Amino acid sequence: MITPVRRALALASLLLFAGNFVLAATPELPVGDVIVGAAPRDRWQPSIGENGRELFAVWTDSRAGMYRVFGTRVDEHGSVLDKTGIPISGELFSPAFEPRVVWNGSFWMAFWTASIAGPEHWAIAAARIDRDGHLAGAPYFLATGSGDQGQNVASNGNVTVVAITDTNGVSAQALILDRDGNLVRKVSLPTASAGLTNPAVATDGNDFVIAWQAFVGTQPAIEAVRLDASGQLRDTTPTLLGPGRTPFLASDGANYLLLSQRTLDEQLVWSTTAIASTLTTSETKPLPDGKLLQSPSLLYRNGSYYVVAQRNSDIAPNFDVTAISISRDNIASQPASLADLRLDSVDPQTAATITSTGKLAVIWHEVSRTPSWSILTRARLFDGLDRASSAEPILLSRSANPQYAATIAYGAGMFVVAWRGIDGNYATRMTADGRSLDGVGVRIDEMPWSDSEVAFDGANFVLATQSLDAITLRFLSPTAGLRDETITIPVEAASGDKPALAISPDAIFVAWIDNGRTLLTRIPHATHNVEMPITISSDDMLTTQPRLAWNGTNVLVSWSLLEEIIIDPPIEMPSGLFAARVSPNLNLLDAAPIIVAPENSGSYFDTSIASNGKDWLFVWTHGTSIEARRITSTGTLGEPALITDAGSNPRVIFDGRAYAISWKELDPRSTLRLASLTSDGPIVRSSVATIAPTDTRLYAGALAAMPNGIAAAYSRISNAPEHGGVERAFVRVMRVKKRAAGS
Repeated sequence: MITPVRRALALASLLLFAGNFVLAATPELPVGDVIVGAAPRDRWQPSIGENGRELFAVWTDSRAGMYRVFGTRVDEHGSVLDKTGIPISGELFSPAFEPRVVWNGSFWMAFWTASIAGPEHWAIAAARIDRDGHLAGAPYFLATGSGDQGQNVASNGNVTVVAITDTNGVSAQALILDRDGNLVRKVSLPTASAGLTNPAVATDGNDFVIAWQAFVGTQPAIEAVRLDASGQLRDTTPTLLGPGRTPFLASDGANYLLLSQRTLDEQLVWSTTAIASTLTTSETKPLPDGKLLQSPSLLYRNGSYYVVAQRNSDIAPNFDVTAISISRDNIASQPASLADLRLDSVDPQTAATITSTGKLAVIWHEVSRTPSWSILTRARLFDGLDRASSAEPILLSRSANPQYAATIAYGAGMFVVAWRGIDGNYATRMTADGRSLDGVGVRIDEMPWSDSEVAFDGANFVLATQSLDAITLRFLSPTAGLRDETITIPVEAASGDKPALAISPDAIFVAWIDNGRTLLTRIPHATHNVEMPITISSDDMLTTQPRLAWNGTNVLVSWSLLEEIIIDPPIEMPSGLFAARVSPNLNLLDAAPIIVAPENSGSYFDTSIASNGKDWLFVWTHGTSIEARRITSTGTLGEPALITDAGSNPRVIFDGRAYAISWKELDPRSTLRLASLTSDGPIVRSSVATIAPTDTRLYAGALAAMPNGIAAAYSRISNAPEHGGVERAFVRVMRVKKRAAGS
């Protein structure tokens, strides 16, 4: 269906940027100083290994939004060697789950299950990390399938074996890798059973045993086969080790111990079974508190096996880390409580290994509510099976302070960049060469309800934020920093939309959403008194996305409707685009809203408006396209134009010569583009410049006009060691230079 917005698309012919001028970009300027602390968001599924000199821990981590694999090295004294972690999986090999890590004699090998498109759904990916904590090449896929939740990786120092099952649990394979991490062969594991899952691998230092859960008839059971030191099958049929679920294996260098769940008195109880190198078994024995254990690890060191797990009981604290030692003849000690955990309703997960000096290294996740709700990864080293033998817990999941949704304004020869942190909105003044005058930034509110907006009023930078019950304005002086003055605008029922700002010679205009209506107020520079707001949208409209722009005479207010999309569960999406002109004294000039795009003509996101001092230009995202339309000073609509058919998050400003528009490309998603649009007449786009190409995920940018240039602020995932894979804000300045003769 051709909507009115999509007519006259042929008007977007290409011109050179600004006639005889070209843009030259400065280097990327990081915003603000760095504080390293607990990484934001969640972590799951830990794994830990050792190489005789140090430890390596991995886990899944959502600090960058999508679950990825992060890791860090830890020395045997408990010092974290990679302060903000090592981003391992990258975006192309994520979402990532069930990471495992093992030392193969040359590299740390990290393995994980990655979500992929296609009928298989899952694939096993790998990455090599050298002794110094650097990725040795890019991650790579090994095979389709899943490692499930067991200890499915082992190395004898020459060969690494990864056991996997297919998506349907019909077949199982052993992936055989050499010391360089190259896939040498895939070995199909012999079984006629169904429901294969939870493969486990162990080595005696030479050969390997692989066990897995299968259904023999209708009952869950554990099957196993042997591989030689080169990863070749030694058995043509599997050995049935007995009934059970979720196997784990460890070896004392000659024989093995099997840990699995068995049904006793109609309850699943973790139990152990001694296994000879010939796969003959002895009596299975339940572990003390075996029905209370979760997320176990099975280890061997210096004459004893160890089970390290979380124990869930009805006695406070509800969760603790528990260790049980087991002799070679399968006699278990009583559980020893190593650490109490704050997990609340979080699914408990632990992992453990033993260092070359005999210390027990345990890694786990726990809930933190400071400064916001998140899940931390911690580790602790124990000399023995008691709390007193350990050092304090080590925080492994660390990063720089994140900076979300960066926005920018220019004035008084400097920039101010504002962003949302995890405990409030922040801002800093920046010099033209990128120095932050406010260190890590000044906090302008606490626990933000929305992102912030910034504008320059001729004397100060105005910072607007929204909480549950108020709009707050703060003022950042170019010379003195954050002022004590605060202006508060009461709000009855706030939305998640950030407030909009526009500056005239006499006043600050603020627009926001309250009880679903778009409101506007005026705050004179002379008094800073908030005038009585007016309602811009109709009472029957449920609105979102308030925007403002001053054209030298009047202010234009725009908004979208919230339309419920009938899916399960229903969601609300912006529908239609509307605008109204308002005089400097808050008189509504349009009796009915200007319909920029009609209701029910699609979803419209990321709206932005600017003025050339006479008319206004309105841009937005419609589907995967970015479109624009001019509104004259008299409220007349121009023809719509297509800016690009593969973009999102447009921002538009007027730089004194032409309109400048930025957007994020959809393919690749990590490039921020810039073009100019003619300031009068039909909307014509120039050739496209690149603001920020990057190999990591980039988020929406913001623009500010400055003398002979344009400043762009944006947030992107930064894998630099000082940042640790979180979203950070950056500025890049595009200087306008005269084109050389003949070029």
